[in-house]
Amino acid sequence: MKVLILLVGSGFLFRTALIFTGQLWAKSHAQTVSFLVLPLITYVITNTIANNIALSLGMVGALSIVRFRTPVKNPSELVAYFCLVTIGIVVNVDPN
Repeated sequence: MKVLILLVGSGFLFRTALIFTGQLWAKSHAQTVSFLVLPLITYVITNTIANNIALSLGMVGALSIVRFRTPVKNPSELVAYFCLVTIGIVVNVDPN
C-alpha cells in the first residue's frame, strides 16, 4: 500500500511541478492519467521481470516497438515519460 501511495504521489508531484513551471500541457486529463498510472505500470513491469533475463529481454523488445510506433509531439513530454518510468524503477530497487 505504501508503494502505491509513493508511486501515485510522485507522479502527481511531478505533474504539479510541471504545471507550476508553466508547462500547461501537463494539465490535460490524458496527461494527468499518464502521470498517475505510468509509474505504477513501470513498477509492476520491473517487479515482474526482476529475476528472469529472458522475460526482461522480451519486455525491452516489446516496449521498444511501442516507443517507436508512438509519435511524441513535444520533446519535454518524452522527458516527462522517461522520468515517470524512472520513478517506477527506482521504487522497485532493493537498497540492500
